[in-house]
Amino acid sequence: MIPTYNFPLSLLSVKNVNSIRYLSLSFCAFHPTVKFGCFRSLKRLHLHFLSITGDELGHLLSDSFALEQLELSFCNNIKCLKVPRVLLRLSYLEVVFCSRLQVIESEAPNLSSFCFRWIHHVRISLGPALHVKKLEISGSGAFHHGQLPTIMPSLQTLTINSLSKKMTSTPSLHSKFHQLKYLNIRIPGETHGPVYDYFSLALFLDASPCLETLILRIHVPESHLKHGLFSGDPSNLREMPRHGNEKLKRVQIDGFYPAKSLLELARHLLGSATSLGCLALGTNYCSCKFGDKDFGKCYLLAIGT
Repeated sequence: MIPTYNFPLSLLSVKNVNSIRYLSLSFCAFHPTVKFGCFRSLKRLHLHFLSITGDELGHLLSDSFALEQLELSFCNNIKCLKVPRVLLRLSYLEVVFCSRLQVIESEAPNLSSFCFRWIHHVRISLGPALHVKKLEISGSGAFHHGQLPTIMPSLQTLTINSLSKKMTSTPSLHSKFHQLKYLNIRIPGETHGPVYDYFSLALFLDASPCLETLILRIHVPESHLKHGLFSGDPSNLREMPRHGNEKLKRVQIDGFYPAKSLLELARHLLGSATSLGCLALGTNYCSCKFGDKDFGKCYLLAIGT
């Protein structure tokens, strides 16, 4: 619970406000008004566990013309976050675990990095997101993944911390990520388990001709490891057309276990990434161990087939 201490606006005199470059407020209440003043030199604003409404934050932002970074975490009284167009220098926006947040609307024209973490649906509009190069998202419904290449054509780094609980495969991508170089995806096994079709992640590869690094993190509970394990002839593994990816050099799969679709993905990576220098399959997030050497050899043969 946020303390009831109210940060006194009187401490921020006109002289002080004009000289502040970095402002960080935590565990208090802050209620700026329309007549609050102008943060002419403020470049970075960090609010953590702060009692402030969306309208009050709007009063603060509307005159912070030099702002470059805005970071909000656990600001649970904000329902609607509006970032005004006048923030021409704003390049980084981070919104983390603001429990009552329903809407994010940004009109900042030069935003290049956006980080959003929350488990519930929030309607997000970044306006002209043509300059966004780095995106980190968590939760369901923040963006439709299939539309990301069109919405953010300049995207170079994409981190997806969890997929929608209803999603059992990767959605089709409407166009290509022409500049994407780094892709990091976390798939929570507690919600997806063995039902997720890991092989469908190959669609990301086909849509990312410039991809250099792929990191996949899978968290699989021990109870889910009893189902969906591969056994049988490697010729039964599915295949997709291999278009060839000349840029992909590093692939890391943490929590690797011998699910059929995961073996199919690994084999597809080996066959399509012509410049691959490192394929790391780690079981650090998985309780499945290759106790039987024959089984382990079988899985490696299946991948290399």
